[in-house]
Amino acid sequence: MAVLLPHEKLAYKPNGDVLADGHPMASLEQRSRILDSVEGLAVKADDLLQMKKGEGRDFIKDKRLIYIYHNAIDATGDSASTEGHTFEAVRRAINDLASVVTYVINNLNGHHVLVTSDHGFVFTESSPGEPDKSSVPDKPPGNGSLTLSGFGSVSAAKEAVKVGFDYYKANASGVSASVKAGDHNYHIHIVEPHNTGPTKAMTLTAFVALCSAVLGKSVQSQLVVLGSMSLGGSIVPVQNLAESLQVAFDAGAKRILLPMASVGDIPSIPGELFAKFQTGFYADPQDAVFKALGVE
Repeated sequence: MAVLLPHEKLAYKPNGDVLADGHPMASLEQRSRILDSVEGLAVKADDLLQMKKGEGRDFIKDKRLIYIYHNAIDATGDSASTEGHTFEAVRRAINDLASVVTYVINNLNGHHVLVTSDHGFVFTESSPGEPDKSSVPDKPPGNGSLTLSGFGSVSAAKEAVKVGFDYYKANASGVSASVKAGDHNYHIHIVEPHNTGPTKAMTLTAFVALCSAVLGKSVQSQLVVLGSMSLGGSIVPVQNLAESLQVAFDAGAKRILLPMASVGDIPSIPGELFAKFQTGFYADPQDAVFKALGVE
């Protein structure tokens, strides 16, 4: 943080505080005092976005440099009670920063906007080469544990995933004899783009995702797997099949995998909707995995 402020020399006090040219810079007010020497000021992003256009222009009048601070990611990731939501905080931060840039350009007539990060982000437009990569000679041992994030308070979805995980541990060898479920630790993060909360029909989804991870093979492009299953592996037909297909189409899917148990519901689907997909069918959870991953 200190190196982003105007300074000639940085120093450290015995208690760890950083000084920029002898001035403390821990608080927003202290940073504003440092920036005042270059006709600048510091403000929190939330405070700036609450200002109307006239208020914002009055606030920055006669200033050449504005530092706008946004702290959602650290505020989430630094707390043990919320660190599981750090991925969501990153997405919110990106959206918030886009709003800040739009505000600066449209309301404050800003011309030069730089977005920086004090730590935690690495970006490159080119693919990393071999010199950029490091390797671990021996993979650290796992103990077969599962952690979840992105589920919010939807306990039914969490329980459905845990059922899928239990089925995976008992049946992973049926997908590949080389898989030893207990040799790995697992983390499942849910991204829900429609803000309606994760569905409760997550059991088969979890099984496919876990197999995908342990085999190192992604689900085939533009493919959606519909259906769910019980703890014993019995396939559950798709509820609201036509509605599910419409959601899949709106998300860009061109191929679908349906359970054989849902074949009887196909006549209820509008013909023009069903014709938009290349359709395949699966008979059991392992069959769903093989077809979803393109594994023979």
